[in-house]
Amino acid sequence: MEENKIDNRTEIYLGTEKYQIIQNSTITVVGAGAIGNEVIKNLGLLGIKKIKVIDYDQVDETNLDRCIFFTPNDVDNNKSNNGTPGFDLIILMFLLLFLILLRKKKN
Repeated sequence: MEENKIDNRTEIYLGTEKYQIIQNSTITVVGAGAIGNEVIKNLGLLGIKKIKVIDYDQVDETNLDRCIFFTPNDVDNNKSNNGTPGFDLIILMFLLLFLILLRKKKN
């Protein structure tokens, strides 16, 4: 495999210059409910490293089944403060899965 080969689909599609612009961008998401969680997840998977979340609502038990970043420990806490730790964990899991699939593809 070439040393400079691009393995990131987004970078391949957009080109390195545009992809770097995306990675260095700061995106603000208003709302961290069910749709906001999906938006945050997808922005992270695109490679955006700086995501600000604005949501003054608190995590409720009814949020847990449709918001991947919240756990039962987050109930009654502000949604915008709790999204980051879960978000980092989800992105880490996706990266690990990607590396496993990439390794299988090479073999």
